[in-house]
Amino acid sequence: MKKAYSLLSSIALLSSIACADTPIAPVIAGEAFVTLTRTELQPQDLPTNTEIIDAAEIKRYNAVDAGQAVQHATSVQILPLGGTGSLETVRIRGSLSNQTLVLIDGRPASGYALGPADLSEIPVESIDHIEIVRGGASALYGPNAIGGVINVITKRGNGKTTADLSAQEGSYDDQELRFSGGSHYDDIDYFVYGDSDRNSGFRNNSDAKVLNLGGNVGIPFPAGKLVVRASAIHNEIGLP
Repeated sequence: MKKAYSLLSSIALLSSIACADTPIAPVIAGEAFVTLTRTELQPQDLPTNTEIIDAAEIKRYNAVDAGQAVQHATSVQILPLGGTGSLETVRIRGSLSNQTLVLIDGRPASGYALGPADLSEIPVESIDHIEIVRGGASALYGPNAIGGVINVITKRGNGKTTADLSAQEGSYDDQELRFSGGSHYDDIDYFVYGDSDRNSGFRNNSDAKVLNLGGNVGIPFPAGKLVVRASAIHNEIGLP
């Protein structure tokens, strides 16, 4: 039985003050693309080497994590190393996994062992949409972006109050429970999510147990908004 634990957290200041090196634009779901230039671009102005995976497309493919959400995108290849909860790395246009940069809200993501990003650790409950840039983006993001960039934009609670809960069962004792919700009070917003997925597997000692929990809080400041994000992951995966 292989066990893995991960605790991730980040703090970001979304500021309205211009920054000469890395200007930050506010992200509005479905209305702007920020990964290509780190500034807002409207969808009609995007070149052909970019793509947006929105909530409707994620739902259409019944994806449960970021890897499944992008696996049908052009020139994107997901490399799963097993079943539920196993490592899922990604590459674009034939590049290596360490040459494809994965971002979460514009900041680099990595697996629990600090290697290539594990897309199975990003549940769809936390995803608003995903921006993909195919081809070299090293001028903006460094040598790890030779193949391209995948930027996962997470949900925030700065809109109307939301609450979702789902449960399902399947073959091989599969049991899934997922929840998410968010709201705001004045200028303070919050969003939380979690999921539990367990099954017995179809081979001896191939059972899996995956737990995810995370969220974010946005707190107003004179210069902008301070956003604190945290997530915890617990995996127990059998090795056949």
